[in-house]
Amino acid sequence: MTISVNAKKTIGVIKPVNSITNGTTACLDKYIKNAEIPYTRLHDCMYDHQFTVDMPMLFPDFEKDEYDENNYSFARTDFYISNIVKLGVKPIFRLGNSMEHGPVFLHSDPPKDFMKWARVACQIIRHYNEGWANGYNYDIEYWEIWNEPDAGAGCDRTKDGQWTGTDEQFYELYCKASSYIKKQFPTLLIGGYASCAVDEPTRRVFFEGFLDYLNKHDYAFDFFSYHNYGDSTDKIKNRIKYIVGIMEEKGFFGIPLICTEYCFFYEGGGHWKRLGESDCEYYQQQLYQDMTSSKGAAYVFAAMVTFQNSPVQIATLYRTDEAGLWNPIFNAFGVPQKPYYALLAFRDVKRMKNQLEVTPSEENGIYAIAAGDSSELVISISHYTAIDTVYDIEVFGLDDAQYDMEYRITDEWNNYELSKLAKLTKKETGCFDKISLFMRRGSIHTIHLKKVN
Repeated sequence: MTISVNAKKTIGVIKPVNSITNGTTACLDKYIKNAEIPYTRLHDCMYDHQFTVDMPMLFPDFEKDEYDENNYSFARTDFYISNIVKLGVKPIFRLGNSMEHGPVFLHSDPPKDFMKWARVACQIIRHYNEGWANGYNYDIEYWEIWNEPDAGAGCDRTKDGQWTGTDEQFYELYCKASSYIKKQFPTLLIGGYASCAVDEPTRRVFFEGFLDYLNKHDYAFDFFSYHNYGDSTDKIKNRIKYIVGIMEEKGFFGIPLICTEYCFFYEGGGHWKRLGESDCEYYQQQLYQDMTSSKGAAYVFAAMVTFQNSPVQIATLYRTDEAGLWNPIFNAFGVPQKPYYALLAFRDVKRMKNQLEVTPSEENGIYAIAAGDSSELVISISHYTAIDTVYDIEVFGLDDAQYDMEYRITDEWNNYELSKLAKLTKKETGCFDKISLFMRRGSIHTIHLKKVN
């Protein structure tokens, strides 16, 4: 197989699809900063083993006056967000509650007063963007309303830990809150609702009902957010195709998409149910091992390439802070795992800013992306599910010059280390000598070319 790169044909800008979910800790700061993470989505945020960012934590007694700053508890969330901002990462602030795993749920019922909930949200925005209540001027742009209200669609919602109300109750909350917040802060981007599996049957009913409700009421809808867990990029593509198709069918054109959670997860039926069973410890261990393996890293990079070549504007990998089953980036000790190096590889692509034409970009388990220009470019390839073999990379459109080449690999044995340094010289055919690489399944290969004369 030959992968061709045209160094003179720009096809777009590298998007912030190398974003994450949650915050950082003292031992993780250096890794997050090194990865040059553009955004982090704030949900299920843990600080000192307690949820923060959540509205019931920020405004503990819903019966009190929402305009009195003494009724808010900002300290933990202030500390949490300040550590994120100091690293140059932009927060995506989820207004609502974290996932509760039961059997006791405290915060998944609909708010008692939807308009008061909206007013509380505005005071939180004022604290972090306008300095209210000894606050900050962070200029947080994205504000996401709720998380996975469709998680229990068609089931017993009293057990889903996110929303116990009806579909229509959520639609009403979203419309009242989004339109009110948008009137107070016209320049901010207000959206939601972080669908858990929008193209699955009962979630389709929820989504399509949501769009129908919006068409009959006042609302703000600056972006639609959704989630994607799986091990197939076809699932990513099919979900996006469904979302865009239904939105356009119902009159919503050009609405930006944000995937605010994605991660490697086994496909097929029964896996989510298996996680909740009493004897699932070995199953969870196997999932975590695969999630943090070179295979998991290759999937993460393949997903970022797929998001880059889609209508998705931002994608946030779940998750980074206090370690557990859903932290593929760091282990319990804060040590980087294989998917961290996928973020480093995409960082180097994103530094080049402009995406170049690559043929093929996604084919037969190979996912390739390139960025830069004829004087300097980065090519990165995820070998996710293809066969182990030699692949040739040809680069067209480079200048008549010599180029230094750096090659880095992430696989079972390597963590994005520099593998070799070589020089390329142009052939009379107009392309540079083929770069031949042996690639194994579950590996990421990055080539950095820089003109030296």
